[in-house]
Amino acid sequence: PKAILGTNMIAIMRPFQSWAGAMLTGNEKEMVIAAAQIDAIGRAFSEGWQMWKHNWDLGVHRKGQTYQGKFDVGGDLAEWKTLSKYYEEYGTGFQKNAYGVLDSIVDFNNAPWVKYSQNAMGSGDAMARTVIGRMTMRQRAARAAIEAGVDYDDVINIARKTEDNFRDEIFKRDRDGFFVVSDKGASMAGDEAAMTKALEENFKGFELISNIPGMKAFFPFVRTGFNYLDVTFQHTPLAAFSDKYKDLVAFDTPRNLEKYGIRPEDVGQEVAMMQGRMAMGTAVAGMGTIAALQGHMTGDYPYTKEDADLWRAAGIQPNSFKVGNTYISYKGIEVFDTIFSMTANVVQNADLLGEDLTDNWIKKITFMSAAVIVENSMLGGVEDLARIMNPNTSEELLTRTGAKIFRSHLPFAGAMSSLGGILDANRKEAATLKELIIQRDALFKGVLPPKYDVLSKDRSGKLYKPGPENPLLRLLNSFSPIAIVPTDDDKVRQALVAIRYNLPETLSTYKGEPLNSLEKSQLEKYLSMGNLRRDLENLIMRNPDFDRLISEYKKGGFTIKDGARLQDQRFYMAVDQIFRQAKAAAMLEV
Repeated sequence: PKAILGTNMIAIMRPFQSWAGAMLTGNEKEMVIAAAQIDAIGRAFSEGWQMWKHNWDLGVHRKGQTYQGKFDVGGDLAEWKTLSKYYEEYGTGFQKNAYGVLDSIVDFNNAPWVKYSQNAMGSGDAMARTVIGRMTMRQRAARAAIEAGVDYDDVINIARKTEDNFRDEIFKRDRDGFFVVSDKGASMAGDEAAMTKALEENFKGFELISNIPGMKAFFPFVRTGFNYLDVTFQHTPLAAFSDKYKDLVAFDTPRNLEKYGIRPEDVGQEVAMMQGRMAMGTAVAGMGTIAALQGHMTGDYPYTKEDADLWRAAGIQPNSFKVGNTYISYKGIEVFDTIFSMTANVVQNADLLGEDLTDNWIKKITFMSAAVIVENSMLGGVEDLARIMNPNTSEELLTRTGAKIFRSHLPFAGAMSSLGGILDANRKEAATLKELIIQRDALFKGVLPPKYDVLSKDRSGKLYKPGPENPLLRLLNSFSPIAIVPTDDDKVRQALVAIRYNLPETLSTYKGEPLNSLEKSQLEKYLSMGNLRRDLENLIMRNPDFDRLISEYKKGGFTIKDGARLQDQRFYMAVDQIFRQAKAAAMLEV
């Protein structure tokens, strides 16, 4: 549902962005045409839902969907089935058995309950393309009305009545009687919304790499990733330097219109949309900066594992707005989520205790770029591939990477992971390859030792649950593009984040020796039942020297780079001493 909503959100924003761009440049004609398209949204979605249902039915009955792509699933499946009679008549016993096994696998892979996500995505894409096609019909009708001398105030009403006169320019009927987008410009806009636009020459190499046996694991969605970054780029001021913008704006006569599928008379509307996108993206970045500076918006997890685990322990949700004590994720708001994330990353990495703005700047820039470019693009698997190929990769990291890749190829991997999070929100301890593979699986995660919340105010041995406690809210978040996570405004957790205390090492080792999953779980259990929380509260909330020492460190301009390590500061050592004492007492119980 999240991806389908994102695709259709890109489609529905097009006329609004055109209206904004035309308004900012004072182009009343294009504003009226954009307004006419906005008025068409209701009718567009009515037809779009019909197309969604039609494509869903096609997928359920194992037929090719309307916008097939490069594979004819229905035709390929029929051709495969015709081979059966030849194997039965001419094949050896081994060949017959081999065909039978493969045929069972083919039937399983094409079963509706296995392909439900693919069928839903294809149906959602068809819906978005239909919506765009209908809005293009309305655009043609509005422009024709203006050219016929209709008053601007009457254009919407006239266009509403005459839009069907332009249907044959935009659509053609398929064999089932449904209207399929055929206009080049509307088709390209649909490709953009569905993230299926063909790659340009410079990036086609990534698609070729993904065709090499084994590379699909590291380059799974090449075209989707490139298109996502391209649409995001269009919502930044840098879009003014793109070839398309230059071709349409920088010359006396727009050029290369055939390349973009734009009619000469529609250039104004396209330029208005591009300008509207840049303005909208700039406004989003500005609002995001203000929110991040005020502590009301978070970006990605910090670039160090220690700080990232502290965020988790403190209940800080990444990529979210903070309203009171509730985090509201913006991760599902496609296009703008990347802008919000990049903005928040810049703000939060510029203010870290023990670091100047320029400290570790190369590492920070690399991390922030990777968080935006790598994770959202065709390079998403490069990091995993690099870890496997690097002989210096640690055993722990290699194990985690191997488990991630193996798990992604199992049936229902995504669904079982989501279901596991809904049914059992408790995070499990896992270290071995087998444990990491089943760590989030709904069926098997229960056999792993649980993780406990050592900082909980409830000292009865509370399980660690990073998401919402309410299972209904977890269910809602699994479907909604905007996840909601209530949290507690905990001064103790916030203080540990502020001083960047190395909690991962503290909870995973004892006297320098690493603990296995069960040992870590037992240590956390007794820490969550002991006096750790009480002693930390006495230090952090009731000892004025704690805040004073931190303030002096900040005001003195001390940095880790200059030798003023956080671990050597009195406020840090005081916290560490409390953890050491609590661990020693807990280990007597393990």
